[in-house]
Amino acid sequence: MVKTDLRQVDLAELNGKIAGTTVQGNVLANLYGDKPQITANLITGTLNLNKLLPTAPRGGASGGASGGGSFTSAGLNRRWDHKPIDVSGLSVFDANIALISDAIIQDNTKVENVQAKAVLKDRVLTVSQFQGTAYGGPISATGVLKAEEKLDLDIDFTAENIESNRLLRTAADFKRVSGPLSLSGKLKTSGNSEAELVQSLAGNGTIKGVLKAKVKKEEVVGGALLSILGTKLQGIQGVGDATTTLLQSFAGQPANLNGTYVIGNGVLRSNDLRLDGHNASVFTSAKVDLPAWLINSQSDLFRSGEDPTKPYITVLLKGPLDKPNPRIKGLFLQSKSTSNPLQQILGIEESQPAAVPEGSSGSTETTEPVVEEKKSKKKKTKDIIKGILKGLGG
Repeated sequence: MVKTDLRQVDLAELNGKIAGTTVQGNVLANLYGDKPQITANLITGTLNLNKLLPTAPRGGASGGASGGGSFTSAGLNRRWDHKPIDVSGLSVFDANIALISDAIIQDNTKVENVQAKAVLKDRVLTVSQFQGTAYGGPISATGVLKAEEKLDLDIDFTAENIESNRLLRTAADFKRVSGPLSLSGKLKTSGNSEAELVQSLAGNGTIKGVLKAKVKKEEVVGGALLSILGTKLQGIQGVGDATTTLLQSFAGQPANLNGTYVIGNGVLRSNDLRLDGHNASVFTSAKVDLPAWLINSQSDLFRSGEDPTKPYITVLLKGPLDKPNPRIKGLFLQSKSTSNPLQQILGIEESQPAAVPEGSSGSTETTEPVVEEKKSKKKKTKDIIKGILKGLGG
């Protein structure tokens, strides 16, 4: 039903479709004054913002050298768009809106059972309620967006017991972790483009959850094999022990995650992330540079009852956020053996200082051709592998 006069338009008992989505409710537009005053109470089906809103092109300059300081970015990745965000529509009217929606889709994120309330007044959008379900858990947010000379955004959010496997699979194509995850935080940023908003991002928050690592059957078999090899070759005993520790502590076992984070200039830092598994704990310190899309982190695993100052395993991640370069070190690599059988199996000889006879100047001569030496190494490697397999049989 439509009622209209020179001062207002009243769309009562609205029932229609916009871009294929069912829309029901009431809309009242008061045309008296400097700009329209709109009051809307709407119930909709699934709102796919990817279809309703224009897609911004990707582009922009990439970052260069790494920066110093606690919250200094190393540059700007090409993924962030420099195109100014057009918010001129927020100055055309004022509004008071209440929305109930089956779902809202933006990019790859889907929020279901949405309830929202917002007021737009003089280019300031105040969201007093936004709640729904995403990744299997309830989420909520409130915030203020000011669209004046530049965009100013201030948000408080919570997400409780969301499914970590769904979140990580969508955000980073990572499928090896499951379990409930809870997040909360306060974020602020300002700027006229996506790139500026990311570079200005600041805030803080908490993270907690109960996570399980998914392990493939062949990885369990591989871990058992390394443990067996460790009983035969002292030089790789640490590798077998490390694999066993990881499997027993985190593979299929619930592990409690707790920590906090702080963000400045788009750089997220956390120095107290802790994951407590079965008889082992992992402490992580990380720097996530969102503008440059880089990560630099160190995770130290300590086994219960051992020296709390010497990590048994240390994992270092450095490089692109979605594909970092890992490096592993720790006590598990130390061996009492004078040689490393893993290096022998790979055909890599350890450099040992040669004994210098009395009265000799210390120089030596090579009396055998290099080709013969390489053949000898290959033969030795085969003999080592055969010896290992024979040993496993008895």
